[in-house]
Amino acid sequence: MSRLCVIQILPALNAGGVERCTLETSRALVAAGHESIVISSGGRMVAQLEQEGGRHVCLPVHRKSPLTLLQVRALRTLLRELQPDIVHARSRIPAWVAWYALQKLPPATRPHFVTTMHGLHSVSRYSAIMTKGEAVIAGSRTVETYIRSNYPDCPPERLRLIPEGVDPAEFARLPHDAPGTRFAYLLPNYQNPTGRVMSLERRRAVLAMAVKHQTLIVEDDPYGDLYFGEAPPPSLLALADEVPGARELVVHCGSLSKVLSPGLRMGWMVAPAELLAKATMCKQFSDAHTSTFAQA
Repeated sequence: MSRLCVIQILPALNAGGVERCTLETSRALVAAGHESIVISSGGRMVAQLEQEGGRHVCLPVHRKSPLTLLQVRALRTLLRELQPDIVHARSRIPAWVAWYALQKLPPATRPHFVTTMHGLHSVSRYSAIMTKGEAVIAGSRTVETYIRSNYPDCPPERLRLIPEGVDPAEFARLPHDAPGTRFAYLLPNYQNPTGRVMSLERRRAVLAMAVKHQTLIVEDDPYGDLYFGEAPPPSLLALADEVPGARELVVHCGSLSKVLSPGLRMGWMVAPAELLAKATMCKQFSDAHTSTFAQA
C-alpha cells in the first residue's frame, strides 16, 4: 500500500471519547507508515498527538455557529497545500466546513470524505452531514441502527460498524501514582448512550492491566440483563478469578431501577471486604438507610 496522508478534523483536542479515538487513529496511521494530520482549535492533547508522530494544524472550527463556516476558504487552502488522500470529519460543524471546502476542489484530485458518528445527535439537516461521507463509520451498533432508522438516504453499503471502547493499553500511559488517580470507572455492557459492549478479549486485557498497575476497577453494570439476542460476555467480576490478583481490584455495581422498576432506586455493590465496610459506613452517614418502601 502506498503512503497515505489522512486528515482528521474535529472541534478541539481537550478530553473525551472523540478526542481519544482521534489520537488512537493517528497512532495507528503513524505505526502503519502513513502521514497523520489533525485539524482542530487545539487543546491539551495536542502534545500527546505530536509526541506519537502526528501533526496538528490549528483552525478555529469549534464554535457551533454559522460564522464557523467562514473557515471554509482557509481549510480549502490547507487542503490544496497538504494534498491529503482522506479527510475524516468527527463532528458536525467541522464536517460542514470540510464538506464545503471539498466542493470546489477538482474532482480528479479531491480527497475522499469520511465521517464518523460517535453518538446520537438530534435528527435534523444539520446532523445529516455526518451521513454524507463516502464511508460513514458508526461507533456502535446503537449508532448504526440510529443512522439506518433516521437517515434512510444514507446508502447501507457506505455504513461501517467499528465499535469503540476502553483501550487497555491506555493503562500503561496513565500516571497511576499521581495524587488524583483513584480508580477506572467502566460500563462494559451497553454503555450509555452508545450501547457499546466490551469484548471478552478486551475485558481480560483490562483486568490484566489493572493487576499490573494495581488500579481499582469500578464496574457499573445496570444494563447487563437488558439484551434480546446474544448475551454479553461475563462481567469483569466473573472473569476476575481467571486473572491472579484481580479479584481484590474489582468493584461490581448493579441496579434494580433498570430491570425491575424505574422508580426503585435500589442497587448493590460487590467489593473487597475492607472497601465494602467503608462504603457501608459512608451510606449510613449520608442517608441513614434505604427507604422502607424500597426495602420492602
